Amino acid sequence: MRTAIEQADTKTRLEDLYLPYKKKRRTKGQIAIEAGFEPLTDVIMADFNVDPEVLAEQYLNNEFNIPDSKATLDGAKFILMERFTDHADLLARLRQIIADKGMLMSSVSKDKEETGEKFRDYFDYREPISKVPPHRALALFRGRKESILAKSLDAVVEDCVNAVGVEVNTASVALLNRVSGLSETQASNIVEWRNANGRIKTREQLKSIPRLGAKAFEQAAGFLQVQNGDVVLDASAVHPESYSLVAEMAKRHKCKVIELVGNKSILAEIQAKDFVSSEVGLPTVLDIIAELDKPGRDPRPEFKAVSFKEGIEKLSDLTPDMILEGCVTNVTNFGAFVDVGVHQDGLVHISALANTFVKDPREIVKTGDIVKVKVMEVDVKRKRIALSMRLDDSALKDESTPGSKHGAKSPRSDNPKPSRQSHQKKTPPKSETKPEGAFAAAFAAAKSRQ
Repeated sequence: MRTAIEQADTKTRLEDLYLPYKKKRRTKGQIAIEAGFEPLTDVIMADFNVDPEVLAEQYLNNEFNIPDSKATLDGAKFILMERFTDHADLLARLRQIIADKGMLMSSVSKDKEETGEKFRDYFDYREPISKVPPHRALALFRGRKESILAKSLDAVVEDCVNAVGVEVNTASVALLNRVSGLSETQASNIVEWRNANGRIKTREQLKSIPRLGAKAFEQAAGFLQVQNGDVVLDASAVHPESYSLVAEMAKRHKCKVIELVGNKSILAEIQAKDFVSSEVGLPTVLDIIAELDKPGRDPRPEFKAVSFKEGIEKLSDLTPDMILEGCVTNVTNFGAFVDVGVHQDGLVHISALANTFVKDPREIVKTGDIVKVKVMEVDVKRKRIALSMRLDDSALKDESTPGSKHGAKSPRSDNPKPSRQSHQKKTPPKSETKPEGAFAAAFAAAKSRQ
């Protein structure tokens, strides 16, 4: 924590780090922890294939007025909400995603067209946050303050929901409202139906929910997944209107639908062109086969954990020219901090991020990236590590560097070819003394950029 605080480059980052320790009023999450629901939360997060409702039955607690599994799962939800809001790295990533991909929108409030005439340009406004200039942002804030404009931040939530899908039995109203084709009323009705009737067992049951008509069902059904339900395809992204096509695939290969799902050998034999028709094109057939191959797959890239080098656990274990795998913990204007498993993050200066000129470190790396780095210098006394992502750089020992165990100078040839003018020695002015060591060189490079 001390390292994270010392490396905090903005006030916002510092506030995020302090958030878990900030004194708060007694929250629903704290009450849930006191009721003993934290182990349930941990199990759910560790294995997404478990049935939360079955697990929840084991944690009923009359003392805390938790009479059923719904109340138990609500407790787990409140615990997770607090964990997420107190996670400094997660908050930083979310801010970055919103800054990079968020969309700022505004619309005129009801009956405010005449009084808000000066804000007419923003009555129906939509623009990526990354492109909003300061003067436009100020105008939007002023319009909102004067109750003329209604602003909303529609980042990438809807795109994520429609790409990954949602579990219809656990999704909240807010999440369901992001599903393509569902209104807030329809989302609320799904949750109310769930509370009154129990688990939704098939997508077909959605048709019995009030105000969820045929058109809404057609648009939303493929994004609403029913895990551990009565119909195996309901847990996939295959739309119900394509179930008959999947049944035909199974019939031609003399197997049941449930035997087709996830069966790579049979799916590899399917010729997509044989199932193309006037209603179903080749791209759709290919998408269906891909979904059957990995039903309910998460389209996000596979999470990769960093593999710290065995035996490297403290600063004194590091030596120059050592190549390690690490995780980027913070990105600043002057470089990136990388955790290599020695309880002290090392700095990759902006000049050592790539073999080409780097204007902004964020163009090369982001928090959470797994990277390969070379140790350039280790200052044990001052607890500093200089790293490079240019793996062909050479760290030459320089024992003259005060306070350091291992030193390094800028890479150069061991036997430089003498030039015709090598006998002419030029004494540099005293004010231009050459920097010693990787840290000095890094700060000198940073200063030269100003």
